[in-house]
Amino acid sequence: MKLFIYGNGGLGKEVFDIANRINKSQFKYKFIYFINDFEFDNIRVFSLEEIIKRDWHNKEHELIIATGEVRHRVDMLAKIKKHGFNLGKLIDPSAIISESAIINKGCIICSFVLIGPYSVIGENSLINVQSIIGHDIQIGDNTIISSMVNIGGDSIIENECFLGMSSVVKERKTIKFNSILSMGSVLHIDLPEKVLAIGNPARVIKRIDEDFKVF
Repeated sequence: MKLFIYGNGGLGKEVFDIANRINKSQFKYKFIYFINDFEFDNIRVFSLEEIIKRDWHNKEHELIIATGEVRHRVDMLAKIKKHGFNLGKLIDPSAIISESAIINKGCIICSFVLIGPYSVIGENSLINVQSIIGHDIQIGDNTIISSMVNIGGDSIIENECFLGMSSVVKERKTIKFNSILSMGSVLHIDLPEKVLAIGNPARVIKRIDEDFKVF
């Protein structure tokens, strides 16, 4: 099986490391390739069009989207689905995942992550290093949970949200569609859709539009 990592920036390097660790524990990927649509630091990578021409976008192989920007994850997912790519799933061997948890396609679960019982991680979402996802938590599609985030049980994080590094969500809270919780923030309230919240306790400081980027 081939693994295609779509994006060869910093997250692409981290995804490559996860794939190598998976191969060491149970050999899965015979070849690992990077995909991008331009040259990066003079390193030649395949474009999406080249992969399609070689007929490597079939169900025998897997593709993982490696970008930390929510809007880019959404756009790239639509592009690969249009061409029929098989979306993979990468779970670092060091992660602790409850047997009752559900991890959907396209997810990246990084090292030392804990995902509690009956939690669900939506399609094409990222859970970064050392984050704690408590019990009965719903995380939507195309959502990014940064490193060392702690989410209390029975919480709901909807589609296309971004939780910054070391942020904390109190149990039974909801973050609605396309909202951002800034790094280091502690959330004691529900967040409406399309807002940016910052601080301890976290407060909404502004609404965000479709083109807002975290990085």
